[in-house]
Amino acid sequence: MKKSVLVLRNVVAVFVILFSSLLGGVAVGLIGLPVGLAVAFLISVPGALVFLLMDFFQLRRWQAAGQKDGSGARSGARQGNFVDDQIVLTEQGSKDLSESLGIAGYLRDQGVKQREALFKTTSGFEQMSLAITQIANDTEEQLRAAANSAEAIIEIIASGKVLHDQLEDQHGVIENTSSAIEELFQTIQSITTNAEKSQERMQELRGVAAMGRKTIGELNRAVQYASQQSQSLEEANVLIDDIAARTHLLAMNAAIEAAKAGTYGAGFGVVAGEIRNLAAGAAAGAARSQEQLRNLDQTIARMVDEFQSMDSLFSNLETQIDTVNEVNLGTMTALQEQRAGSNHILEAAQTLKQTVETLTEQEAVINDAAERTGEVITDLHALSDTNNAKVQQLKNDAGGVQEIVEVSAGWALSIEQGLSVMHAAMSRMDILPPEEMDTR
Repeated sequence: MKKSVLVLRNVVAVFVILFSSLLGGVAVGLIGLPVGLAVAFLISVPGALVFLLMDFFQLRRWQAAGQKDGSGARSGARQGNFVDDQIVLTEQGSKDLSESLGIAGYLRDQGVKQREALFKTTSGFEQMSLAITQIANDTEEQLRAAANSAEAIIEIIASGKVLHDQLEDQHGVIENTSSAIEELFQTIQSITTNAEKSQERMQELRGVAAMGRKTIGELNRAVQYASQQSQSLEEANVLIDDIAARTHLLAMNAAIEAAKAGTYGAGFGVVAGEIRNLAAGAAAGAARSQEQLRNLDQTIARMVDEFQSMDSLFSNLETQIDTVNEVNLGTMTALQEQRAGSNHILEAAQTLKQTVETLTEQEAVINDAAERTGEVITDLHALSDTNNAKVQQLKNDAGGVQEIVEVSAGWALSIEQGLSVMHAAMSRMDILPPEEMDTR
């Protein structure tokens, strides 16, 4: 009967603890961790303490009933019934009392372990509080880093807009440059074509000049030959003039001699007169021929001078044509080089244009990514704020739980002390040996 009472009380104590744990879990879900733990602790610990004290006082009553003197008490003890509202200690009662003493020692040991566990829990909560503080500090650093990143993203977006404007301007400049280079390329092509045609004309002109110079040389040689022939004619004319002068002199002498001969010399005088007339006519013709030959010599001399001048002019013309050809060749070479350079510049401009277009596209992608990154950083900033608030709340809850655990540790220490007192009191109870007990 007494053992059943103790078992029933312990079962009720277990149900009280389970019910308090259930209420604590509900409170944790509805109210919060600190309040839930407080509710569970306030329900379970005092209830368990009450049942332990009830067991203690019941055991005291059994001990007092077992030590009463008198046969009535002995008889009641042997019978194991209630006498004057006192319980007589039987062999089973002594056994129960020994078991109760063991339970008290076990509970005291469990109280010591519970206190140590609570102190360890308090230390764990302190470490958890430090960890939460570190998390809060890390969260604040993340917030600052997110703010700095947001500012950097804003600067990147602003720089991207400036770069976009610069790329737009550069794109326009490249368009104008490409158009100008294409026009220059066409102009160079036209100039090169004209220079090639001019080169062909200059080559033809040089051929004509060489032909003219050759012709002038031939004419000069012909004139020089004519001059030589004219000199021969002059010499022959001088000879004729000399013969005419001598003939005139001889005819004059013959006329004088014919006049001296008289009638006999009259016919000879007539012949001499005719010879004088012929000699005079020959002398006059020789004089005219001499004058004409002199004029011809002067004309030939002028022609020679003019031909020499023309030869010099043709020579200078050939030299000038050669110079023009060299300049034209240099111009064509320069134009070809400039054409090649313009072609390279045009290709470079087109490549630069494509690069600018690619950079514009990439800049748009970068701006879009920067904007999305800014939005993500803003969301992270908001999330970090929320996490910081939750961490701060968790820190406060941990502080509250730590306070509750510290109070629980104090209560556990008090319970441990009470259990130690109960164990000491029960240890001083005298329990009858089994041979003195009535085992009927």
